Amino acid sequence: MENDFNSITKLLKEVLDASGTTNLNNIEKQIQILSAKITAQLDDSENGNLKISQEKLEELKILIEKISDKNQENKEFFLEFKNFLENRKIK
Repeated sequence: MENDFNSITKLLKEVLDASGTTNLNNIEKQIQILSAKITAQLDDSENGNLKISQEKLEELKILIEKISDKNQENKEFFLEFKNFLENRKIK
């Protein structure tokens, strides 16, 4: 499970640097597969014996926050551009 968790972390780092939607779609599929594997392992473990270090969880949290911030910036940029086009009535 730790290898799968490390792979997800690596893929999330790639998301921060990715530029094309094709690449993002491939990364999303890989993350879904790894997430399903981790979930299955957690469900199968008796008494929750599988553990992930606090350091790895913190790294994952930071990556998710960075991706969220990047998405918010992109959303704001596109809204500003949309308003620009609407105000200029470009056809």
